Amino acid sequence: RSQLENERCVYKENICQYIDINSICNRDENKCLCQSSYYLVNNRCVREAGSVCQNDDECGLNMACLENKCQCLNGLHMQTTYDVDNQPIQICVNGKILFSM
Repeated sequence: RSQLENERCVYKENICQYIDINSICNRDENKCLCQSSYYLVNNRCVREAGSVCQNDDECGLNMACLENKCQCLNGLHMQTTYDVDNQPIQICVNGKILFSM
């Protein structure tokens, strides 16, 4: 089970940001989720493709920080999925494997 899916975030206000600076507490579900325009990869909240960045670690799976922007690695393309607020975000896929949330 992911650290971000803890059961006590409603009672411990800062627990989500302690686990990951880019997570928030969803009070309805009483668990930590990635904030808007971020998504979960390997128990970390990472930025979507096209986001401003300073290093590769800030970007999502299959991305690199190039010219201060998270960009898909060579041979990959962007695909739309949805963040915690049900807003569209861009992730990078290889076209053969569909990324699921």
